[in-house]
Amino acid sequence: MHETGSLVPSDDDAAMVQQRASDTDRSQFAEVVQAAVGDGRLDLAEADDRLARVYAARTIAELTRIVADLGVTPGPTASGRSVLELRTRSARVRQEGAWEVPPHVVAEASSGQVRLDFTDAVCPHREVRVDATCRSGSILVIVPRGWAVRVEQQETRSGRVRNKVTEPARPGTPLILLYASTTSGRVVARYPYGRKGRVAR
Repeated sequence: MHETGSLVPSDDDAAMVQQRASDTDRSQFAEVVQAAVGDGRLDLAEADDRLARVYAARTIAELTRIVADLGVTPGPTASGRSVLELRTRSARVRQEGAWEVPPHVVAEASSGQVRLDFTDAVCPHREVRVDATCRSGSILVIVPRGWAVRVEQQETRSGRVRNKVTEPARPGTPLILLYASTTSGRVVARYPYGRKGRVAR
């Protein structure tokens, strides 16, 4: 049984990630590349390569990948969301698979579980804020190797907040800013198990 939240895998979220790009979208992303040349983040050869890929891109997801390491993306995400909310009382809520990450995620669990998995997600943002509030349940944040998680704030009573994401981050990969609050539950950030624990590229 699932409760409120955007649950993945879902046909709607998959469609959002594969939203077709318009000429206006390509022009906006081309401006991001050109701005990166102006401030020294890209040289001319790199810019030419990326611009060619921008104008050949067919989906918003392709465009966001091209500029992901530049730390900016024009306009709203393809899904149009600025905040993703995942809430449960006693059931399990999962956000996983192919989905586009908004700049802010709110996860709340009373006695159930929220699983927030970034392993196969498209993240156009340099930083993503995750507010995790857990009473007696659990909230699990999973990131691919190469990403970073920083606990910005934690409030606990008899619960636990653990950040197992301890390896050095790869340049240009996202940083998850975790604000955690728990009563008797637990909030854990870790890498995926098995083959999916490979370094993100």
